[in-house]
Amino acid sequence: MFIKLINRIILLTIIVIILFTIRNEINIESEQQNEENYDNSLEEIRKTWRQLDPDKNTQNNFNETQNEKLNKYI
Repeated sequence: MFIKLINRIILLTIIVIILFTIRNEINIESEQQNEENYDNSLEEIRKTWRQLDPDKNTQNNFNETQNEKLNKYI
């Protein structure tokens, strides 16, 4: 009787470990997919920005534009 109980506990422990491992793998894959989607979205936003305003797509021009806006308020 006692041996059956120990065997069941060991079996349940193994099942829980396997399920936990599977859940973690699914979460890791989902996180990687989210990162890829985020990177792709950023790239699309950058492309769209360059197409809409090609003169202001460099950092220097962007900073100059921001400085001009700030100077208006000063």
